[in-house]
Amino acid sequence: MSTENIRHVDLIREVFLYAHRFKESRFVIQIGSDLVEDQRFSSLVQDIGVLHRAGIRIVLVPGAGNRIDRILESQKMPVERVGTMRVSTDEMMPYIKMAAFDVANEVLAQLAAQKIDALIGNWVRARAVGIRDGVDYHRTGQVARVNSELLVKVLNEGHIPVLPCIGWSSTGKPYNLSSFELAARTAEEIGAQKLFYLDDDLEFGAEGHALPDEGVVLQGGSIARMSPKAAAQFAEMNDNLDDLEYEILRLGSVAAAKGVGRVHYLNGSVDGALLHDVFTALGEGTMITAEEFDAIRPMRREDVPEVLRIMEPAIQKGILLSRDEDNLLQTLDHYVVYESDGSVRGCCALLPCGDSGGEIAALAVDENFGHLGIGSKLIGWRMSEARRRGLRNVYLLTTQTSDFFESLGFVRVDAQELPPERYARYDRKRQSRVYRLIL
Repeated sequence: MSTENIRHVDLIREVFLYAHRFKESRFVIQIGSDLVEDQRFSSLVQDIGVLHRAGIRIVLVPGAGNRIDRILESQKMPVERVGTMRVSTDEMMPYIKMAAFDVANEVLAQLAAQKIDALIGNWVRARAVGIRDGVDYHRTGQVARVNSELLVKVLNEGHIPVLPCIGWSSTGKPYNLSSFELAARTAEEIGAQKLFYLDDDLEFGAEGHALPDEGVVLQGGSIARMSPKAAAQFAEMNDNLDDLEYEILRLGSVAAAKGVGRVHYLNGSVDGALLHDVFTALGEGTMITAEEFDAIRPMRREDVPEVLRIMEPAIQKGILLSRDEDNLLQTLDHYVVYESDGSVRGCCALLPCGDSGGEIAALAVDENFGHLGIGSKLIGWRMSEARRRGLRNVYLLTTQTSDFFESLGFVRVDAQELPPERYARYDRKRQSRVYRLIL
């Protein structure tokens, strides 16, 4: 099978893995008002339909800010915001309601074209924001309660609820809500596994931003993952974030801390970004999660087939010696694996080597994840283990990865400096370079 076909098969496996994992899970998807009016919005709705047909239970919260602005301007009414919060007077509310429900009905129409049942309902109780810092927000509200019991019933019946950015008080008075807050509160109330914020050109990069000391994982120049604490710190540390970025980071960090499994920020204008994020391990955009996403742990018997798959490309290139299932099972106790989001993405062995030494062997990383520093993390973990065990020297043999190991502090030595019993097994045909790190 060609390398390209192998990658296609790996992708198919990954898609089915995540499709099975998220079946019957609850997702809340907030769609920014720029994206709702983008010509690519129908493509996004098709992708939402794919998630729905895969058995994922979805709540949609479309933003209506742009539509509200235009209608108010057409009526010669002022458009006034403080940060991301609109000032909504009594005179404006009929037009705000009209715009919010107009957008929600457009979403319903798009879903109907996909033969998907969706509906709008009165599931949100609101209360007035009131006066803050001398500003009277009039009929701008905040979420008081989401009727999660009724909303979950609708989801279990196979419908997609669409929540316009309107809530009602206990006396039936309508309030204009932030769709960002509404999405976060809904995700919290229904116990969502995922909360998505989708907008046009929404990205969080590391360049030009201060980063917390821990809890942040980078992928290239972008922030791939943050803990809730790190996300809150990131928002506070960077005054160059715009009001929207600050607000959705704040809401997302709170939602993740309150039990929402994962909060995702995606550039929804990129075709297929939503599907790529849900059904692949690398995903898209930035994620906030309190879950343990990555872990290094001892290898188990059931890991062996996946470890062999990860090793195979390096074996084919002559980087690793060939190994089979029996070999791995016999040396099982010497291996650890790197697990990311429940899947094995790397492995490394630490074998006995002399009276007070160890040998790093069988270091392999899934080719699709090679840019994430997994190899360095595995070596670092094994070095810490070697120190705990009181080893004095750690050796390794390599044919094609000398630069990598030198960057980690290993120093090349003559093969004869290996412990005698290991030197006796040195393969002179491979002519591997020998490296040592003194602990």
